[in-house]
Amino acid sequence: MGKTQKRKTTAKKLNHASLLTIFKIGTSAGGASPKILISENKSNGKIIPGDIQFKNDYEHYLVNLHIDDALGYNKEIIEYSYYLTALNCGIQIMESKLIDNKHFATKRFDRIKGNKIHILTATGLTGWDFKDPAPSKYENLFELSLFLKLPHAEIEQLFRRMVFNLVFSNNDDHLKNHSFTYDKQNDSWHLSPAYDITYSLNPLINYKKTSRALSINNKRTEIKLEDIQHIAQKYTIRNYQNTIQEIQHGIDFWKKSAKELGIPKKIIDSIYRDFNLLH
Repeated sequence: MGKTQKRKTTAKKLNHASLLTIFKIGTSAGGASPKILISENKSNGKIIPGDIQFKNDYEHYLVNLHIDDALGYNKEIIEYSYYLTALNCGIQIMESKLIDNKHFATKRFDRIKGNKIHILTATGLTGWDFKDPAPSKYENLFELSLFLKLPHAEIEQLFRRMVFNLVFSNNDDHLKNHSFTYDKQNDSWHLSPAYDITYSLNPLINYKKTSRALSINNKRTEIKLEDIQHIAQKYTIRNYQNTIQEIQHGIDFWKKSAKELGIPKKIIDSIYRDFNLLH
């Protein structure tokens, strides 16, 4: 479909019908599951494809669509429960919402106040193949952060995300799921807000052993508290014990949120069994 026809595609408000209309004209954001980019006019709520405008008149979203009811569960509601829990655990993440209690929409961090923000993933910055186990380790992310001269508070935020992903079994936290933003005014790099934080497996399947995309202390399975402590000490993470405790306290928050969102009990129980408790 040409740009002219795409520009003519609008909807009165952000809902299931408008998302499917925009999905059909092709504004996919890529990835394993269907995603689209949309922009919502702040004053009148009108929806347009998300690759047309970046002005401050609009809120810009990346939307994960739920279009397969045959799965037996809604991955997007699970992702929203993780978003709420991540916020509760001090993870810096863009404002997100559910649309019609089906689709997960998160504000884009590459469109801020009418400006395009320059962003590169860890893979884009370094050339590391995110499918290659050799460079796929959290230590490399910490070393890259130090090389880019990130403020130490952002190093500690990266540590918090690592612990969260481990505890809540977000195993697909590969090198393309960690990004850095460039501040051209101050000629500085920063850790981007977190994204793609969710339970990455099928909760209807019982997994005996799961391997992480990024290793921690050279381990992808059976990661223990001492492995986390090793990272914390190596990168001078202050009060890391409190961080670990705060993340683990988030488990009860997640259970409550998941129940309130209507996630079936068998799905909640299945996901919880895959959590990694650090003692």
